[in-house]
Amino acid sequence: MDKKNKKIGSVLGLSIFFSIIAGGLAGVIGAVNVNESLNNYTRSLEEDTKFVTLSEIKPRPLPGTYEESLSRVREVAFTGVATVRAVSKDTKELSLMIKDDSMLGAGAVVTNDGWIVFNKISFKKFTNPLTEAEVWIGGNRFAITNYVEDTLTDLVMVKIESKNLTSLAFGTSTGMNSGDLLFAIQNDQSVIIENIKNYRARVGEVADPAEFFTTNWELENKNPVGAPLFNTLAELVGISTGEGGGIPLHQILPFIRSTIRDGVGSRAGLGVRVVEIDSTLNIDESLLQNMTAGALVLNESEVLAKSPAELAGLEAGDIIISVDNKNIEKNMSLAELIALHEVGDRGVLTVLRSGALISLEVTFTDFKDLKY
Repeated sequence: MDKKNKKIGSVLGLSIFFSIIAGGLAGVIGAVNVNESLNNYTRSLEEDTKFVTLSEIKPRPLPGTYEESLSRVREVAFTGVATVRAVSKDTKELSLMIKDDSMLGAGAVVTNDGWIVFNKISFKKFTNPLTEAEVWIGGNRFAITNYVEDTLTDLVMVKIESKNLTSLAFGTSTGMNSGDLLFAIQNDQSVIIENIKNYRARVGEVADPAEFFTTNWELENKNPVGAPLFNTLAELVGISTGEGGGIPLHQILPFIRSTIRDGVGSRAGLGVRVVEIDSTLNIDESLLQNMTAGALVLNESEVLAKSPAELAGLEAGDIIISVDNKNIEKNMSLAELIALHEVGDRGVLTVLRSGALISLEVTFTDFKDLKY
C-alpha cells in the first residue's frame, strides 16, 4: 500500500473509531434521558414532605392565554400521542384514516424508546394485541412487541420498537384542584376541553384492600375512554376512563416506572383491608378516635397473614394517619400514598392506636403476591 492509501486508511480508521465512541455515548445519553421529565417528577414526589399545588411549582397561565395553552396541547398531539388500530396492509397516511372505525383509542408516549400508556378498553376487540393491533404515531405505524396490564387500574403499557419518539412531559397531578382546566386528546387527535369538577370518592362501611384507589377525578364532559389528559402547560397529568372519569398521573406512575424498568409492571402492596374515614362515614364514632381522615383497620381478620402490614405490627382498631409523613387527606387516599412506592421500598406508617401516635416500619411487597 502506498503512502497516500495508508494515510486514507488511517483517516478512515480514526473516523470509524470516533464514530463508534460517539455512537456509544449517544446510546448512553439516550438511555439516561429516556424521559428526564418522568425522573424529575418522581424525584420531586420522593423529596417533598408535603404535596404542593401546581400553582406553587409553576404559575398558571393568566386569563387571555387560553389560546396559547390550546396551541401547545395541539402541538403535543402530533408528536407524543399514539393511536391504536387493527393490523392492516393499508399503507395510506394516518390522516386519511382518522375516521376509520378501527381507530380504537389514544395513548401517551412516556419514553422515547417506545413505551406508551393506554386505557385497556382500547384493546377490547383484540384476542392477542401483539399480533392483531398496531400503533400509529404521527403518520407512522409500529408493531407492538410487549403488552403489560396494570393490576390496579384499567391501564396497559405497550412497547413498540423505536429510538427517537418524542416522550411527553409529566405534570404535577397531586395538587390539581376542582375547576382546573384540562385538555383531552382523542384518537383522531382532536382536543376536548375538560375541567375537574371534583375528586370523586368511594367511601363506605365495607373494608377494601389498602391498595384499591377510592378517589379519581370527576370531569365535566363525557370524554373518550383512554384519552391522555393535559394541563395548560401541555404536560401529561392523567388518563381519562370515560363516563366523566380520569385517573391522575400519580396513581399510575409506579406502574409506568416498573414496566419501563423490567417489563412486568409491579405494584407495591401493604396487605390490609381498611375503611377510609370520611365525614359521611356511618360507623361507631368511638372507633374513629376523633379523626376526620385516615384509614381504619376494623378487625384482626383485615390484616393478611405474613403480609407487610402484619410484619409491621398493624392491629385491629389502628388508624393509619400517614405514610412517610404524607398525610391521608380528602384528595390523597392510603392507596395513592402506597402507589408512590415500589416493590421492596421501605416506609414508615404513622398510626393512631388507643389515642397515641406510633410509628411502624414496613417493607412493601408485590401486590400480586397478596391473597385478599
